[in-house]
Amino acid sequence: MTEYKTIYDSVQNVDNYSLNVCLRAWKLHEPNTEIELVDEELSNFDENEVKRVTRIALLCTQTSPMQRPPMSRVVAMLSGDIEAD
Repeated sequence: MTEYKTIYDSVQNVDNYSLNVCLRAWKLHEPNTEIELVDEELSNFDENEVKRVTRIALLCTQTSPMQRPPMSRVVAMLSGDIEAD
């Protein structure tokens, strides 16, 4: 029984962590400060790429499934074949 509790607790922690990352991303996206999501240890990165990928990720977290892009569109946006909405 303790194995199940350990797994349950782990899943709950991951879900809470993911939720907190998403909430932080939204808060930083609104004032156009997504760069603050980047790990401080990372010194060489493209700021525009961070903003673009964050925008795509946030599109995928819309509350309504109808507002989320299909995976084919997500892949095309990540590949740079189409612009992120």
